[in-house]
Parts: sequence; C-alpha cells; structure tokens
Amino acid sequence: MVEPGTSKFASLAASAQMRDLLREIDEGVARIRFSEGLRRGWEAARAEAGVQLAHYEAALVGARTDLAQLRLATMGRVLAEDPALLAALDIWKAHRLAQQDWAPLNSRQPVKTVGHPLPQVLTATHKALTARLCSAGVIAEDDVATLRDPRALTAVRAVLAAKLPAPMRAGLLIWLFVNRPLFATHSEQLGRVLARHHLVVSGFEPSGTLLISRQLMGDAQASLALNNEDVEPWLYAYCEAMAAAIDPTLDMIRGIQAGKLPQ
Repeated sequence: MVEPGTSKFASLAASAQMRDLLREIDEGVARIRFSEGLRRGWEAARAEAGVQLAHYEAALVGARTDLAQLRLATMGRVLAEDPALLAALDIWKAHRLAQQDWAPLNSRQPVKTVGHPLPQVLTATHKALTARLCSAGVIAEDDVATLRDPRALTAVRAVLAAKLPAPMRAGLLIWLFVNRPLFATHSEQLGRVLARHHLVVSGFEPSGTLLISRQLMGDAQASLALNNEDVEPWLYAYCEAMAAAIDPTLDMIRGIQAGKLPQ
C-alpha cells in the first residue's frame, strides 16, 4: 500500500510543474474566497455547488442526470424515479450532510463549529449514500457503514495528517478510496465527498464551492490515472482539474448573484 506523506510526495510537491499548479490553485482559491458574490450569497453558492457536484459526480460513476431536474428534485418539486436521478440525489445528500460541519463564510460574530471524529464522518456519509439502496434490498445491511479493512482507515488518517499541500491531500484521499476501498460499495463517491470536506474544514477552500468534479467529468485520462497503482499521474490530473475549475466556479457564483442558474 502507498504510504502518503513519504518523500515521494514531498518531492512531487517540490517539482517545478506541481509548484506552478499549486500556485495557480492558491491564487484561484483566493479569488473565489473574496469574490463579491460570496459576500452575502455564500449560502446559496455553497448549496448550488452541492447540487452541481452531485450532478457531475453521479456522471463520473455512470449516472447521467439533467442538472435542472436534479435541482428541482433536491427541493422536492419533482418526483425522483429515474435510477440515475436517485443516485445523484444520494450523492447530494452526502454532500449536504458534510456541510453541516462547515463554518459560515461571513458572520459578524464568531461561530463555533464542532467537528466530528473521522469514523463518525465516514459512517454517517456512507449511510447517506447507501440508505436508499439498502432499504430497497439492493445493498446488504451489513455492507452499510461497515469498514472492509480497518487498515485502510489508518491510511486515510495518514493522508489527512500528511505535511503536503491541501490539494494533494484531497487528491490522495480520492485515490485511496478508489484503490483501497473502505466500504463494500460507494467508496469512490465517499472519497470525493470527503475530499471536498477536507478542503473546507482545513481552511484551504472554505467556501466549499469549487467545482472540481466538473472538470473531471469526461476526462478519460484522469479516469485512467485514478485507477492506476501509481498515484502520481492522478495527482497531476486532480490538481489540473482544481486549477481549471476556478473560472467556472466564479461564473457560477456570479450567476447566483445575478439570479441565474445553469440549466
């Protein structure tokens, strides 16, 4: 098993190509954090990002949905019966659950947030992803929120504690969940939710609006890299997707500020 935080990843972070990518990401995240549209509209932007990420991340596992229909379904305005739409709703619920631990962006008074232990975060999020399918008998009850390999949890903790740039830690989390699954099902979806959660609670991207998965959808090379035993190509692909997601995220924020949502 790959050991996150080893000299290999420190060397990768210090390489010229990765340094340039990380600098671009840092600058882009600062542009998002201080964008005009988040001054008063951060709650709406964060909520819309959750919907869009569910749309994109469902597509990454083969469930393609109509974004406008998914948005309506999250508000209870349409009856969700299509399997792909239901799968996207499960992912949206997982993101929404994770958001409950996030600090508000712009509060005039300090707000104390209480984080939850990692095992609790993982099991609660996995339940959100799988509860519907378990109720329908598609997933065995024993496979819901039950760790397949406790050693995998140790690897996740090592990533979270690694002295690496936050974008690399987030990318490593997703790679671990795909290649060293913690649960019998929905490990990849869980990894993406946890990666976003980590970027927010670590303070790196506190808005929670960065649409990374938008850039990964349809990227065949990134998909191949994610399933490669060598994690380095995936880390490049993931960081490149983060950098490329800056402008679409700012467009989304400006759209919300103007009262316009993408269809």
